[in-house]
Amino acid sequence: MGAVPEFVPQQGVFPITGRLETMSTKSMAALLGEDSSRGWSQMASLPVVAGRYILALAILLVSASGTLRAAEAEGPKGDKAQDEKLLREISLPSDPQRGPGEEYFDRFVIRTLQRQTFVGAYWREQGSLVLQAIDIFAVERTPKGLVGRRVHSERLGGSILALHLIDLDTDGRDDLLFVHNTGGMVATTGVTLLRQTATGFSKAFFYAGTDVLIYRYRGHVRILVKASSSKEVEEFKWNPSKKTFEVTGTFELLY
Repeated sequence: MGAVPEFVPQQGVFPITGRLETMSTKSMAALLGEDSSRGWSQMASLPVVAGRYILALAILLVSASGTLRAAEAEGPKGDKAQDEKLLREISLPSDPQRGPGEEYFDRFVIRTLQRQTFVGAYWREQGSLVLQAIDIFAVERTPKGLVGRRVHSERLGGSILALHLIDLDTDGRDDLLFVHNTGGMVATTGVTLLRQTATGFSKAFFYAGTDVLIYRYRGHVRILVKASSSKEVEEFKWNPSKKTFEVTGTFELLY
Protein backbone atom coordinates (compact mmCIF):
# COMPACT_ATOMS: atom_id res chain seq x y z
CA MET A 1 0.00 0.00 0.00
CA GLY A 2 1.33 3.39 -0.98
CA ALA A 3 1.82 6.28 1.35
CA VAL A 4 -1.38 8.02 2.40
CA PRO A 5 -1.34 11.82 2.14
CA GLU A 6 -1.92 13.61 5.44
CA PHE A 7 -5.28 15.33 5.84
CA VAL A 8 -5.29 18.64 7.70
CA PRO A 9 -8.17 18.28 10.18
CA GLN A 10 -10.71 21.04 10.70
CA GLN A 11 -13.45 21.57 13.27
CA GLY A 12 -16.54 19.59 12.33
CA VAL A 13 -14.74 17.46 9.74
CA PHE A 14 -13.66 13.87 10.28
CA PRO A 15 -9.83 13.88 10.24
CA ILE A 16 -9.83 10.77 8.08
CA THR A 17 -7.63 9.79 5.19
CA GLY A 18 -8.52 7.13 2.63
CA ARG A 19 -11.56 6.78 0.35
CA LEU A 20 -14.37 4.35 -0.28
CA GLU A 21 -13.80 2.49 -3.50
CA THR A 22 -14.15 -0.97 -4.98
CA MET A 23 -11.05 -2.93 -5.79
CA SER A 24 -10.10 -3.51 -9.40
CA THR A 25 -10.09 -7.08 -10.72
CA LYS A 26 -6.30 -7.21 -10.71
CA SER A 27 -5.92 -5.76 -7.21
CA MET A 28 -8.62 -8.08 -5.85
CA ALA A 29 -6.90 -11.04 -7.50
CA ALA A 30 -3.59 -9.97 -5.97
CA LEU A 31 -5.20 -9.80 -2.55
CA LEU A 32 -7.33 -12.96 -2.69
CA GLY A 33 -5.26 -15.19 -4.97
CA GLU A 34 -7.56 -17.90 -6.32
CA ASP A 35 -11.26 -17.93 -5.49
CA SER A 36 -14.18 -20.31 -5.88
CA SER A 37 -17.87 -19.82 -6.47
CA ARG A 38 -18.41 -22.84 -4.20
CA GLY A 39 -17.06 -21.09 -1.10
CA TRP A 40 -13.95 -20.04 0.75
CA SER A 41 -12.94 -23.59 1.74
CA GLN A 42 -12.34 -24.46 -1.95
CA MET A 43 -10.74 -21.15 -2.79
CA ALA A 44 -7.34 -22.56 -3.78
CA SER A 45 -8.68 -25.48 -5.84
CA LEU A 46 -11.15 -23.78 -8.19
CA PRO A 47 -9.73 -20.57 -9.64
CA VAL A 48 -12.23 -18.16 -11.18
CA VAL A 49 -12.07 -14.60 -12.36
CA ALA A 50 -11.72 -12.40 -9.29
CA GLY A 51 -14.12 -9.88 -10.76
CA ARG A 52 -16.96 -12.40 -10.44
CA TYR A 53 -16.38 -12.55 -6.73
CA ILE A 54 -16.33 -8.77 -6.50
CA LEU A 55 -19.91 -8.72 -7.80
CA ALA A 56 -20.92 -11.15 -5.03
CA LEU A 57 -19.59 -8.94 -2.27
CA ALA A 58 -21.15 -5.83 -0.81
CA ILE A 59 -17.93 -4.12 0.19
CA LEU A 60 -18.37 -1.70 3.08
CA LEU A 61 -14.93 -0.24 3.47
CA VAL A 62 -11.57 -0.42 1.75
CA SER A 63 -8.43 1.20 3.12
CA ALA A 64 -6.86 3.06 0.20
CA SER A 65 -5.05 6.22 -0.75
CA GLY A 66 -6.89 9.50 -1.17
CA THR A 67 -9.14 11.53 1.12
CA LEU A 68 -12.40 10.57 2.79
CA ARG A 69 -14.40 13.60 3.86
CA ALA A 70 -16.95 13.63 6.67
CA ALA A 71 -19.78 13.68 4.15
CA GLU A 72 -18.65 10.28 2.84
CA ALA A 73 -18.19 8.64 6.23
CA GLU A 74 -20.47 5.74 7.14
CA GLY A 75 -23.25 6.43 9.64
CA PRO A 76 -26.06 8.99 10.03
CA LYS A 77 -25.25 12.48 8.79
CA GLY A 78 -25.89 15.48 10.98
CA ASP A 79 -26.27 19.05 9.87
CA LYS A 80 -22.77 20.46 9.45
CA ALA A 81 -23.65 23.75 11.12
CA GLN A 82 -25.28 21.87 13.99
CA ASP A 83 -22.19 19.71 14.48
CA GLU A 84 -19.89 22.73 14.40
CA LYS A 85 -22.09 24.47 16.97
CA LEU A 86 -21.94 21.41 19.24
CA LEU A 87 -18.15 21.27 18.98
CA ARG A 88 -17.87 24.96 19.86
CA GLU A 89 -20.15 24.70 22.87
CA ILE A 90 -19.18 21.39 24.43
CA SER A 91 -16.63 21.29 27.24
CA LEU A 92 -14.34 18.25 27.22
CA PRO A 93 -12.57 17.51 30.52
CA SER A 94 -8.82 17.04 30.26
CA ASP A 95 -7.02 14.08 31.78
CA PRO A 96 -4.80 15.31 34.65
CA GLN A 97 -2.43 12.39 34.10
CA ARG A 98 -1.46 13.59 30.62
CA GLY A 99 1.45 15.88 30.03
CA PRO A 100 2.47 18.59 27.53
CA GLY A 101 1.81 17.70 23.90
CA GLU A 102 -1.05 15.37 24.83
CA GLU A 103 -3.83 17.95 24.47
CA TYR A 104 -6.73 17.37 22.08
CA PHE A 105 -5.79 18.60 18.61
CA ASP A 106 -9.08 17.91 16.83
CA ARG A 107 -12.64 16.76 17.49
CA PHE A 108 -15.54 15.36 15.47
CA VAL A 109 -19.16 14.29 16.01
CA ILE A 110 -20.38 10.68 15.87
CA ARG A 111 -24.12 10.13 15.38
CA THR A 112 -25.59 6.63 15.68
CA LEU A 113 -28.74 5.17 14.14
CA GLN A 114 -30.19 5.13 17.66
CA ARG A 115 -29.97 8.96 17.77
CA GLN A 116 -27.05 8.92 20.16
CA THR A 117 -24.44 11.65 19.88
CA PHE A 118 -20.79 11.20 20.81
CA VAL A 119 -17.74 13.37 20.34
CA GLY A 120 -14.39 11.89 19.33
CA ALA A 121 -11.29 13.82 20.35
CA TYR A 122 -7.80 13.10 19.02
CA TRP A 123 -4.62 13.39 21.07
CA ARG A 124 -1.02 12.20 20.71
CA GLU A 125 0.67 10.18 23.42
CA GLN A 126 3.85 12.01 24.47
CA GLY A 127 3.14 14.36 21.56
CA SER A 128 4.30 11.71 19.05
CA LEU A 129 2.84 11.58 15.53
CA VAL A 130 3.02 7.76 15.58
CA LEU A 131 1.25 7.39 18.92
CA GLN A 132 -2.14 8.81 18.05
CA ALA A 133 -5.11 8.06 20.31
CA ILE A 134 -8.79 8.91 20.55
CA ASP A 135 -11.10 9.67 23.46
CA ILE A 136 -14.85 9.20 23.03
CA PHE A 137 -17.25 11.36 25.00
CA ALA A 138 -20.99 11.04 25.58
CA VAL A 139 -22.73 14.41 25.23
CA GLU A 140 -24.59 15.51 28.37
CA ARG A 141 -26.68 18.64 28.95
CA THR A 142 -26.11 20.31 32.32
CA PRO A 143 -27.17 23.63 33.84
CA LYS A 144 -23.73 24.94 32.84
CA GLY A 145 -24.09 23.82 29.23
CA LEU A 146 -22.92 20.85 27.15
CA VAL A 147 -20.35 18.66 28.88
CA GLY A 148 -18.53 15.60 27.56
CA ARG A 149 -18.34 12.48 29.73
CA ARG A 150 -15.41 10.30 28.71
CA VAL A 151 -16.67 6.78 28.01
CA HIS A 152 -13.60 5.30 26.31
CA SER A 153 -9.98 6.00 25.43
CA GLU A 154 -8.16 4.01 22.76
CA ARG A 155 -4.61 4.16 21.41
CA LEU A 156 -4.66 3.53 17.66
CA GLY A 157 -1.07 4.41 16.73
CA GLY A 158 -1.63 6.35 13.52
CA SER A 159 -4.27 8.33 11.66
CA ILE A 160 -7.78 6.98 11.08
CA LEU A 161 -8.54 5.91 7.51
CA ALA A 162 -12.23 5.12 7.94
CA LEU A 163 -14.92 4.76 10.59
CA HIS A 164 -17.98 2.55 10.16
CA LEU A 165 -20.95 2.35 12.54
CA ILE A 166 -22.65 -1.06 12.63
CA ASP A 167 -24.59 -3.01 15.26
CA LEU A 168 -22.59 -6.23 15.05
CA ASP A 169 -23.98 -7.87 18.18
CA THR A 170 -27.59 -6.84 17.36
CA ASP A 171 -28.14 -5.35 20.82
CA GLY A 172 -29.67 -2.16 19.48
CA ARG A 173 -26.46 -0.12 19.90
CA ASP A 174 -24.09 0.84 17.08
CA ASP A 175 -20.50 -0.38 17.44
CA LEU A 176 -17.50 1.55 16.06
CA LEU A 177 -15.26 -0.15 13.51
CA PHE A 178 -12.05 1.80 12.84
CA VAL A 179 -9.59 1.27 9.99
CA HIS A 180 -6.38 3.10 10.83
CA ASN A 181 -2.64 3.32 10.45
CA THR A 182 -0.84 1.63 13.31
CA GLY A 183 2.19 3.92 13.55
CA GLY A 184 5.66 2.60 14.26
CA MET A 185 8.55 1.81 11.91
CA VAL A 186 6.65 -0.74 9.78
CA ALA A 187 3.67 0.67 7.87
CA THR A 188 0.61 -1.47 8.58
CA THR A 189 -3.16 -0.96 8.58
CA GLY A 190 -5.13 -1.94 11.65
CA VAL A 191 -8.78 -2.80 12.29
CA THR A 192 -10.09 -1.94 15.75
CA LEU A 193 -13.62 -2.70 16.92
CA LEU A 194 -15.08 -0.82 19.87
CA ARG A 195 -18.27 -2.56 20.99
CA GLN A 196 -20.82 -0.29 22.60
CA THR A 197 -21.98 -1.36 26.05
CA ALA A 198 -24.46 0.02 28.57
CA THR A 199 -21.72 2.20 30.10
CA GLY A 200 -19.58 3.14 27.10
CA PHE A 201 -17.34 1.18 24.72
CA SER A 202 -15.02 -1.80 25.10
CA LYS A 203 -12.33 -3.05 22.75
CA ALA A 204 -13.55 -6.29 21.15
CA PHE A 205 -11.10 -6.84 18.29
CA PHE A 206 -7.81 -5.67 16.82
CA TYR A 207 -5.70 -7.00 13.94
CA ALA A 208 -3.22 -5.46 11.52
CA GLY A 209 -1.62 -6.19 8.17
CA THR A 210 -0.51 -4.54 4.94
CA ASP A 211 -4.00 -4.53 3.38
CA VAL A 212 -7.49 -4.70 4.86
CA LEU A 213 -10.92 -5.42 3.34
CA ILE A 214 -14.15 -5.16 5.32
CA TYR A 215 -17.21 -6.48 3.51
CA ARG A 216 -20.56 -8.22 3.86
CA TYR A 217 -20.96 -11.74 2.48
CA ARG A 218 -24.27 -13.59 2.69
CA GLY A 219 -25.47 -11.23 5.39
CA HIS A 220 -22.38 -11.51 7.58
CA VAL A 221 -19.67 -8.89 8.09
CA ARG A 222 -16.21 -10.30 7.37
CA ILE A 223 -12.67 -8.97 7.38
CA LEU A 224 -9.75 -9.92 5.14
CA VAL A 225 -6.26 -9.00 6.33
CA LYS A 226 -3.12 -9.54 4.28
CA ALA A 227 -0.22 -10.43 6.56
CA SER A 228 2.69 -8.01 6.62
CA SER A 229 5.40 -10.67 6.76
CA SER A 230 4.16 -13.40 4.39
CA LYS A 231 2.00 -14.09 1.35
CA GLU A 232 -1.05 -14.98 3.38
CA VAL A 233 -4.56 -13.63 3.77
CA GLU A 234 -6.57 -14.29 6.90
CA GLU A 235 -10.35 -14.13 6.94
CA PHE A 236 -12.28 -13.15 10.09
CA LYS A 237 -16.01 -13.60 10.71
CA TRP A 238 -18.12 -12.14 13.51
CA ASN A 239 -18.88 -14.68 16.26
CA PRO A 240 -22.13 -13.56 17.94
CA SER A 241 -21.72 -15.81 20.99
CA LYS A 242 -18.18 -14.57 21.75
CA LYS A 243 -18.92 -11.01 20.54
CA THR A 244 -15.72 -10.71 18.55
CA PHE A 245 -14.23 -11.61 15.16
CA GLU A 246 -12.64 -15.05 14.77
CA VAL A 247 -10.36 -16.50 12.10
CA THR A 248 -12.30 -18.68 9.66
CA GLY A 249 -9.47 -19.40 7.23
CA THR A 250 -5.93 -18.65 6.14
CA PHE A 251 -5.15 -18.57 2.44
CA GLU A 252 -1.85 -18.55 0.57
CA LEU A 253 -1.38 -15.92 -2.12
CA LEU A 254 0.07 -17.25 -5.36
CA TYR A 255 0.27 -13.80 -6.95
